Amino acid sequence: MKSPQQALFDEIFKISNRLGYDTYDVKPMSEVDYPFVELENTQEVGTPAKLARIGIIPITLSVWGLHTKRGQVSEMAEAIYQACYFGIDTTDYSYSLNVGASNLFVSVDTSTNTKLVRATLQLEFNFS
Repeated sequence: MKSPQQALFDEIFKISNRLGYDTYDVKPMSEVDYPFVELENTQEVGTPAKLARIGIIPITLSVWGLHTKRGQVSEMAEAIYQACYFGIDTTDYSYSLNVGASNLFVSVDTSTNTKLVRATLQLEFNFS
């Protein structure tokens, strides 16, 4: 059985792919086309319970694109957020998005020779 954080990571990866986005679990080491989605960090914070495994899982993902395509990057991030909004069920766990603890922000990235825009989704899910 997968851990709750790995099951959620895998499901969000599938959601991003189903939406038609090139999705990676690490930054690509070779040239790839923009835009793309990168799943970054997960953390599992368990809550003591007698009969079930419950807790929260924060997960961070980014949508990277050319700075001239800010609208497209923002729309992609919003589509992933909306797909997560109504909850996610896997074989072993159910996840509900904690909207009050989740956020989306867009920033300009100049760490490469190409000016980029990055939409970062920080999502928090309750799981049981």
